[in-house]
Amino acid sequence: MSSKYNVQVIHTKGKSLQSELRVNESNFDNKKNIQGAVYKISCMDCEKSYIGETGRTIETRLKEHKQDITSNRENVSGLSKHLRESKHTVDWDSINILHRENDFRKRKFKEAVAIRKTANNMLNKKEEIKIISSIWETLI
Repeated sequence: MSSKYNVQVIHTKGKSLQSELRVNESNFDNKKNIQGAVYKISCMDCEKSYIGETGRTIETRLKEHKQDITSNRENVSGLSKHLRESKHTVDWDSINILHRENDFRKRKFKEAVAIRKTANNMLNKKEEIKIISSIWETLI
């Protein structure tokens, strides 16, 4: 049909799931000013880590984690709870940016995938991974 109308058809593949979930952290000069990101914080005293997401700046979210450590609130992140109860520490300056994503739903999905991929030694409460359908398990 395309030759009849002298039209050339070129087949290309779209973005892969892997390319959508990959990030090049070297592009981030000042990590703390980044908005819309999935991040990872590692405990310095054990092998556990925490993966979180924020639409605000990383700096703002880190301040909230720090406030949760010193507060008496019950509903805090797994990271804050771990640091408060174990007296362990993290290097707040060595946060890893896993993904940049401004879209809330995409960011939550990327966070859930990152948590699922590193489920062992996680400080997360793992409530986030409930958003991933079992259909995606083999692809992740």
